[in-house]
Amino acid sequence: MKEKLVYNRYALALLNAAPEEDLDALAVQFREFAEVLATHADIQALLADLTLDLDIQFDALRALGERAELDPLLLRLLDLVVHNRKTPYLLGMAHAFRGFVDRHFKRAVAKVRSAFPLTKSQTEALEKKLAEVTELSVRVEAEVDKELLGGISVQIGNLVVDRSLRTQVLEFKKQLLAH
Repeated sequence: MKEKLVYNRYALALLNAAPEEDLDALAVQFREFAEVLATHADIQALLADLTLDLDIQFDALRALGERAELDPLLLRLLDLVVHNRKTPYLLGMAHAFRGFVDRHFKRAVAKVRSAFPLTKSQTEALEKKLAEVTELSVRVEAEVDKELLGGISVQIGNLVVDRSLRTQVLEFKKQLLAH
């Protein structure tokens, strides 16, 4: 729970400091940079080492940020994150920031799992229907999950609608065993 408060505090600060027209680009840059950091164990160890002098961590992260040609506002955020010893939370901050940007622009991401790949027309129809229901602009992120057997599972935020064949079979089994 504490982590979420940290993520949100920094993500909101960035949201409020950034010009509206830069929000999407910043969200992409921040996420990509944080994901790169998260995949390198040596960088993670350097940033998580509380015994290291802050200047060493600051210089390392700043050099990586400049090399990645990060927006100056993101570089200033990284400076603040190092100063406050919150570097282990960078990836969570990036994800929280993306969420705040999407909410700012009244957008939602629907994480869709299906037993088979969705066609372009199916994806577009699903986006349109979800937009009508949620009154938001919806972007579908689809993945194939063979364990579903058939049907579809959709998650938008905390809302999950599971119409997969696997879930229906499990529910039927539970009803049979209950009687």
